[in-house]
Amino acid sequence: MKLNLAKVSPDGTIIVPEELLKEAGLTESKQAVAWVEDGKLVVATVELVWREARQLLREVLNGRSAEEWIEELDKERHKDDC
Repeated sequence: MKLNLAKVSPDGTIIVPEELLKEAGLTESKQAVAWVEDGKLVVATVELVWREARQLLREVLNGRSAEEWIEELDKERHKDDC
């Protein structure tokens, strides 16, 4: 892993070296999402975030439809009410 310096301007704009942006798939026309995770600033393309979210949802649903999954959650929740 090669480290590159990014710069932060007085107004908070972060300037990231072009080679890192290209490697991450971030081009001028792409939308990006940013968040802080374990004290690190993470920037990713919207496409990557959606792809990972879809995969996580597939794992959670485990072959069920969203409606079936919600019904199961409701049944579990109502078990405690009895």
